[in-house]
Amino acid sequence: MPYTVWHGLCNSLTGCCRCQDRKTLVGNQLLFYINLMKEVLSVFIIDDDLDDQVLMKQAFESTGVPVDVRFATRSDDALAFLARCTAEEQPEIIVSDYNMPMMNGEEFLRRLLADPRYRHTPKVIVSTAASPAIIEACLTNGAARYLIKPSDFEQLVRLANEIISLATSEGKQV
Repeated sequence: MPYTVWHGLCNSLTGCCRCQDRKTLVGNQLLFYINLMKEVLSVFIIDDDLDDQVLMKQAFESTGVPVDVRFATRSDDALAFLARCTAEEQPEIIVSDYNMPMMNGEEFLRRLLADPRYRHTPKVIVSTAASPAIIEACLTNGAARYLIKPSDFEQLVRLANEIISLATSEGKQV
């Protein structure tokens, strides 16, 4: 069953306010009110840096949205895991670093496009690589967003909130 997240403070608790006015947000953090009809949002993160994995998990957990965060350290391992997933195990959001050993984020996206089960799953590249050519190639190959890794934890929590909001834009009520 879907759950609903309200992205900011508003006077209505009947639907998503999609509030973009940052002045109304408490402490510059997005507030989430969750109808707990669904227990957990499944997030799959591919990153070869274990420290970045820990920080990303903490950032997702800090959003207030209940999440189940799973990891792979290599893109080829991620593809093998995703190929084995049953319908119930499939992640609702896939997040990958661009600079990965063996296979970069663009190639990972290209190979994932071959699996129709993940065609509508939001895929996000989060990386320090900021080349316009790299960004365009990832967006062309199925990334819903290409986001630059932030330098501090507060910004990383904002990035996690943005990634979670993609589930809404992809037709899932989050």
